[in-house]
Amino acid sequence: MKKILLAIIAVFCVFSTWAKAPDGWLTDYDQALKEAQKSHKYVFVLFTGSDWCPYCVRLRKDVLETERFKKFAAEKLITVYCDDPRNDPPSRRQLAKQQQWKKELKAGRGVPSVVVVNSKGKVVTRISGYAPVNVYMSKLEKELK
Repeated sequence: MKKILLAIIAVFCVFSTWAKAPDGWLTDYDQALKEAQKSHKYVFVLFTGSDWCPYCVRLRKDVLETERFKKFAAEKLITVYCDDPRNDPPSRRQLAKQQQWKKELKAGRGVPSVVVVNSKGKVVTRISGYAPVNVYMSKLEKELK
């Protein structure tokens, strides 16, 4: 019984620390687009369910937290984190904005879902679901040469 309780607590701790935007990520697509226009970078918009979607958790751990992604992002991306967690959700206003952006960018219904736009707001690529880091990064690198 002790082991089960410890495992539940450990899982809760992992998920609860991931509910907030990662360091350096914005939570406002409109602001990101303005920054991209100044810096001539792409905007990488992630729609996620950080505390309930197992593929979202894997994508963050296996791809988005890797040095390969971080280096690529620093050079080419303004990153936006649109999270819809079950625990500690963002404000209603923020959720409404995220739904608007998701519809506007035609991100699809599921998560994780990523839409990458150029500095003018034109969609360059969409990535749905999870893929291992090599597959995911190869697609990004190919699309954003």
